[in-house]
Amino acid sequence: MLVPDIIEQHWEEAGLLWARRNLATRNPAFSLVTLAELDERLEAHLDGLRISGPEGWDLCMQVAQWEDPGEAFTAGVLTLETGAESQFMTLVKRAEANPALVRGFASALGWAEPALARETIHTLLAADSSVLRRIGCTGAALHRLPLNGELAGMLHNTDALLRARACRAVGELAQTQLASALRANLEAEPVSFWAAWSLALLGSDAGSLGRLRQFLAEAGPLGNRATQMLFRRMEPTTALACQKELARNPDQFRLAICAAAAMGDPALIPWLLERMAAPETLRPAADAFQTITGADFVMERLRNGSPPRPPVPEDTGLEYQPDPDADLVWPNPDAIRKWWEQHRSQFSPGSRYLLGKPISAECLQNALREGRQHQRAAAALELAIRNPGQPLFNIAAPAYRQSALLAHAPAAAPASGKPQTAR
Repeated sequence: MLVPDIIEQHWEEAGLLWARRNLATRNPAFSLVTLAELDERLEAHLDGLRISGPEGWDLCMQVAQWEDPGEAFTAGVLTLETGAESQFMTLVKRAEANPALVRGFASALGWAEPALARETIHTLLAADSSVLRRIGCTGAALHRLPLNGELAGMLHNTDALLRARACRAVGELAQTQLASALRANLEAEPVSFWAAWSLALLGSDAGSLGRLRQFLAEAGPLGNRATQMLFRRMEPTTALACQKELARNPDQFRLAICAAAAMGDPALIPWLLERMAAPETLRPAADAFQTITGADFVMERLRNGSPPRPPVPEDTGLEYQPDPDADLVWPNPDAIRKWWEQHRSQFSPGSRYLLGKPISAECLQNALREGRQHQRAAAALELAIRNPGQPLFNIAAPAYRQSALLAHAPAAAPASGKPQTAR
């Protein structure tokens, strides 16, 4: 017997868990193991909707508000799994009126098995609507499906959002033959960032690196993404000089810390220890230290207990700014300094490290299996850079799918541990 309240709960919880998972893929508190646990919770609610059959679906459609991407994700997954492409295409058109739904429908394509999603993706790519084509492009990129001629056409589309997504997909899919089309977008706003990012991922050139350097002044995700890519591609001496330049500006301390982690050079550890003396950079500096050295903050007792989180302030007329370091551990700077004194001889300045190991194929595969999400993202970038033509590993894919790929991952090309340079 169908219980409407339970069906509605499954519908609501699936959307909420999707939203939480969407954040978790970029959250330093999550690993592949904890992401898998979250996926299992999400799947449990999707299962509840699957077994409710047509009656449950009708009830979901009655309560759907179509304002939240979580609803788009849940509805999209269910329709794709039933093979009802026409129904999915009817639903996805809602994104033309509400762009907030784009991410949800694209994520549904990425969640579905490739065999179920592939035909719908190609239908979307052939649509007249640039919104639908963007959803199709994102779905293909999430599965790392080659787009061939469709991607080349999107790089010249007049719709800036579609063109930006296509520029990003070129790098994710390692489509080196489209590099010239990316260069044509380097100065075109607002797509220039993803053109530069993908060019750098594919092999880089002076134009892409110069463009990425301009984004270091950007606050938020773009500045961080630019840093992650740029400091893996610059010549070591240039990267060190650029990091020191950032470190001289208090407004750019966070990017300088991010740059240090990307470089992985233990020569920067003393500066990170200095930044741990300042409350505003204590946790990110300690996290960068851990990313380079692999120090186990729990087993080595290098952390303090987390202080109580302050209450969310009442409405004061100002926009509330959440703590950007809320998901990072509270370190013990004195204990970390002692640890470094005991272990510094194990590290060679001028070499690059990730989680305590010189960067190599084995180190990067291990980081993908055992690191936290931001460390796994770093490993994925390193592997793509070191293996031209290899698509970027998708650390946001369903965890079971990631685990299967990692279990059968071929050995990557050997690396020296020295920084990769622009060519």
